[in-house]
Amino acid sequence: MYDRPENYNTHKFRLLEKDLFPYLSIERLNDEPGSLVRHRDSIGTRVLQALTSYMNFTYEVREPVDGHWGVELEGGIWTGIVKGLLIEEADFCLDLTVTPQRYPVIQFTGAYVDQSVALLTTKPRPLPEYLSLIRPFEWEVWLAVVAITAVWGTSLWLFQKVWPLALGGKTFSFNSAIFYSWGVMLEDPPADPPNNLTGQLLVGWWLAGSLVITLSYRSSLISHLVVQGKSPEINSVEDLMERDGWSWGTPDMTGAFKTFFSSNPNPAMQELNIQMQGLAASFSSLIPSHSSSRLSHENRWQSGVRLII
Repeated sequence: MYDRPENYNTHKFRLLEKDLFPYLSIERLNDEPGSLVRHRDSIGTRVLQALTSYMNFTYEVREPVDGHWGVELEGGIWTGIVKGLLIEEADFCLDLTVTPQRYPVIQFTGAYVDQSVALLTTKPRPLPEYLSLIRPFEWEVWLAVVAITAVWGTSLWLFQKVWPLALGGKTFSFNSAIFYSWGVMLEDPPADPPNNLTGQLLVGWWLAGSLVITLSYRSSLISHLVVQGKSPEINSVEDLMERDGWSWGTPDMTGAFKTFFSSNPNPAMQELNIQMQGLAASFSSLIPSHSSSRLSHENRWQSGVRLII
């Protein structure tokens, strides 16, 4: 058997609330700060309706004057809903996140919803076509190919410079040796190879090495052309920090998320908070700018999920 509920005899309680659909939805009756608001259908509204029927009380709802959820300032001063509870401007509220800073100063009944933080970006885009010819190799491999080609050309020039001094024969200028090395690599070697054994051995080894490199390049190029490459996904804040040219922002954070970002010990989170920009509060208003530019932003969508884009 449940305990008999307490009967408040239609006592009117004062509530402070902010809109956070679908958990709690309110409608302003006028634009004056701290004025009365009206509940619309939401999870919190249904919970409150069940409580009023069960415990026989009434209520009035207002928004906090400053429009904040509640953040602790210097000197232990609070803002928003938390301030209203502390100075007894309100009797209770719904949907206030439990944080280590709030827990010692106000009494929580318990958490009944879990609000998540998620990463949301555009789908990976196809990589630029003009980079198709260099994409088969990573930049480290390209640097290695250029370095090896230059070293081989320099070696050929040195051997061909020293050999004629001892035994006579054909010599190579430095430019000719470098162009010879690139000609072999590009499968278009000059028609006049070295006429000494050392030079011929060098050319033979370079032909074999160039064959391996060109075959690897061709196979990788074919695979890249068959399966179109796409930009890498962003699955974490660390991934976002590694991207060049990205920016991100948030509507005015006045509650638990502001505390979460500002006090987080994770270096990536700290950098995220430092570079955070202010954006419009409407998610739909951000879609045009999102489609025309790569903008990472945090917003409260109408699904009730906090999004970092």
